[in-house]
Amino acid sequence: MYCVVTWDIDAGTRRSVSIEAEAIEACGGRLTCEIYRGVRIVRISSTTDFMLVHEALARVESDHVGLFRYAAWALRSGSPMRSSVGFDRELAREVIVG
Repeated sequence: MYCVVTWDIDAGTRRSVSIEAEAIEACGGRLTCEIYRGVRIVRISSTTDFMLVHEALARVESDHVGLFRYAAWALRSGSPMRSSVGFDRELAREVIVG
């Protein structure tokens, strides 16, 4: 199994490098491939493992309120996308449908 993880760090903060390091560390040494800037595919062993990644990213967000936002979703049919912020569902449908 795999999951997709992406995040946004406030560019105005001087701590952006250390926040990025914490976000990468949240992936916990799992095999990770950055497919393009800011979007990573992470190998996970189960949905429980996915939840561990999600919870680790949530801790990074709570440690850096307003500076760090993320989204993570499992690449498995029917799995929900989990995000620290709401997203525009209509725009998402437009992107997916094309």
